[in-house]
Amino acid sequence: MVEGIVIGFSDMLSIAQTIGIVGSMVLTLYFSKRQLQSLSIDTQTRGLNDLRKVSQDGRTCHGGSFDTRSDG
Repeated sequence: MVEGIVIGFSDMLSIAQTIGIVGSMVLTLYFSKRQLQSLSIDTQTRGLNDLRKVSQDGRTCHGGSFDTRSDG
């Protein structure tokens, strides 16, 4: 006959602790991934805004009253 597995109270606490540690690690990885994605999107947005500003400044300096080139 097959006997059931007897798990003591300390074993149950050990298993619960292990599950808690693994669960907290999973949550930490999940939220850090979300944070990195958010940071990446923020960095891309800032980079595109900076490029837009440089592009606008370039058109203003070379095409308008700030043009310092002499024609001859």
